[in-house]
Amino acid sequence: NLAYQMAANAPVAGVVVYYGTNLHKVLKSSQGFPGEMLIHVAGADYLCPPDAQAEIAETFRANDRVKVLIHPGAEHAFARSGAAHFHPEAAGRANAETDAFLSRLLTVAS
Repeated sequence: NLAYQMAANAPVAGVVVYYGTNLHKVLKSSQGFPGEMLIHVAGADYLCPPDAQAEIAETFRANDRVKVLIHPGAEHAFARSGAAHFHPEAAGRANAETDAFLSRLLTVAS
């Protein structure tokens, strides 16, 4: 949520959001953000229920600068190594997507 909120108020080329907790409550805050965004949502996150996930995905469906990835079966904190809900497969996919996203942005910026 912090990275998402920053996108609305800071001159950054792109942001990566993990988990999407409460993101559906602030979706309007980044309208007009000129950069790119990668949003990872845990499909089984009790803090980001299915209706919130659907709202997030729908909000950005037609925006080619925003990619929303919902990781099925992953719970909140799925990418935090050593956490109770660490999901190695989902974390691996999310981290690979994040690496590619940031590498592309940094290549374009340099």
